[in-house]
Parts: sequence; C-alpha cells; structure tokens
Amino acid sequence: MNILIDIITYAAPVGFACYGGLLSEKVGIVQISLEGMMLIGALAAVIATSITGNPLIGVFAAMACAMLAAALHNLFTLVMRSDHVIVGTAVNFLAIGITGVLSRTLQKSHPTILKAQSLPLLVSGMNVLTMLFILLIPALWWLLYRTRLGIGIAATGELPKAVTAAGYSVFRYRFFASLACGAFCGLGGAALSIGISNNFTDNMTASRGFVALALIVVGRWSPLWTAIGTLAFAGLDVFQASLQASGNTWLPYPILLALPYILTLVALGTAKASVRPPRYLGITTESQS
Repeated sequence: MNILIDIITYAAPVGFACYGGLLSEKVGIVQISLEGMMLIGALAAVIATSITGNPLIGVFAAMACAMLAAALHNLFTLVMRSDHVIVGTAVNFLAIGITGVLSRTLQKSHPTILKAQSLPLLVSGMNVLTMLFILLIPALWWLLYRTRLGIGIAATGELPKAVTAAGYSVFRYRFFASLACGAFCGLGGAALSIGISNNFTDNMTASRGFVALALIVVGRWSPLWTAIGTLAFAGLDVFQASLQASGNTWLPYPILLALPYILTLVALGTAKASVRPPRYLGITTESQS
C-alpha cells in the first residue's frame, strides 16, 4: 500500500503538467514551456508558503505565477502568431533564469525563505494535490468526451474553421486552454516543491515537463492513457529510488536516475509512428479567428 501511495505522490507533478499540456495541445497549441511553468510554480509555492505559513496559499500562488507565464506564451503565439516551439523554448530559458537569479538573491537576504511547510497529509498519506491528481482523471475524461465544451476543445485543434462557422471563437478556446495549462503546471510545481519536498532548488523539475510532453504523445492525447503512462513513469522513479535505498551495487547511480527517462523515450519512439496529433497542432497563422 505504501508503494502505491508513493507512486501516486511522485506521479502528481508530472500528471498535472500532462493535464495542462493535453488541454493546450487539444486546441492546437504546442506547449514546450511545460517545464518552465512548472519551475516557476515550484518557486512561487515555496516563497508564498514561507511568507504566509499557509501551504494552500502557496498552491494558489504557484497557479497564478504559472498562468502569467502562460499569458506571456499566449501573447507571442496567439496575438503575434510566432512559432510555438521557439516561444516555448524561450519561456523555458526565461523561467530557468528568473527562478535561478531570484532564488539565489532571496536566499542571501532571507536564508530560510526557500524552505517551507509541506502540504498536510489528509487520507492514507496523500495530500490534497495527490488526491486532486487522481480525481481529475475521470473529471477530464468526462469534460473532453461528454460535454459541449470538450467537443469545442477537440474541434479547435482538428477543424477550427468549423468552430468559427458554428459561431464560437477559436482564439478564446486557445487562450483559456493555455491559461488552464499554466494553472495545471503551477499545481505540478507546487506538488513537487511543497507536496513531495519542502524547499526549492535550482532546476528541481529535472525535465519532468519534457517527460509530460512525451507522455501526452504516448497516451494518444487521452487523459486516461496519459495518466496511466504517468503512473508507469512514477513507478519506475520509485523503483530506482528503492534500489538506491537498498544499497544496489549492480547498476551505476547515473543509470538508475536515468532509467525512467530512458524507458519513456523508448515508449515515445515506439508509439509515435502509430498516433496522430490534433490536425492543427502548432498551426495558428490561418486557422485562428
């Protein structure tokens, strides 16, 4: 039972990023910036929690700051219609620079500000974000496949001209889906910094945002299969950590750390040929109105 709780706990940060990236890519926006928004959310959660002493305020601060990064992404991709991959890469570099400089500057003036209270455990050793990660699996499935909003989201990435012809705004779908992506990434960052840990360190997301991008493809843009892939990745992460704790001597430490990422890459390579992304993924120059 403890191993299962550990897997769910370690899956939550990547899982939230997957949820956000899934919504964003469903409407046609390539979200390379998941990593950067998670990193911003992780730092914001720790600082806000440290200042207020309330981890829930830290969670909301993480969501708000990551949504600001998503709004910046929207400015360049939706308003200025720049290339999604280039903008996402720039947001990632910006996030790495801002969080690195800000964390070191604050630590010099306030040595304890990057250490904060963790989220309290509620049921069976799970905190509120871990429970939310699980509850969102059926909720997102229902939203995307059983509601009019979900139909609009899917149509925006597949046939935006039909959305416009039906009297809806493609721009609005994309704008708010991207903001929702930022909110989910903020939750992912908070789940990492004040959910699993109680502090912030430079680049603590450790490429989890990029793993989330891969898992979305492996999961065929389905919330259910993406969540299963996320749990599998977390299971590998817990497995390598348990091997280290047990004094493993047959696998070098760097290989153990890389094992979940290597197997995710293998899964991506084998799955990519058989999946089809949303038709207008990354194309907003002519389809948006």
